[in-house]
Amino acid sequence: MKQIKGNKGFGLVECVVAMFLICVVLLGMAGHIGVTMAAMQTDKSTSVASSLLQDKVEAIKQIPYNSIAAGGDSIVKGGVYYMRSWTVTTNGNMKTVALSIMSNGRTMNTSVVVTL
Repeated sequence: MKQIKGNKGFGLVECVVAMFLICVVLLGMAGHIGVTMAAMQTDKSTSVASSLLQDKVEAIKQIPYNSIAAGGDSIVKGGVYYMRSWTVTTNGNMKTVALSIMSNGRTMNTSVVVTL
């Protein structure tokens, strides 16, 4: 078989350049993986906080109207510490309950209106 002149395959320089390019791509991906994992943890924490607020809304709906009062509590769920608080304002025959939850210094707010 006749060998074509100048076409001897990959040399050392080509292999080093290819390895360098692969390293650059992999390092770029590694940076994005860290950011993605942090965003996923934040989303999970927000989802749990929303669930805990909804649980409290349902519990407040079951309380007799005249017994609805402001308060707060704390919950540890999935190794994360959550603090819930709620305030009650009365306007005629309507009470407005404003709930908030804090986790790792991040606050999320919602409200529900309970009427007579």
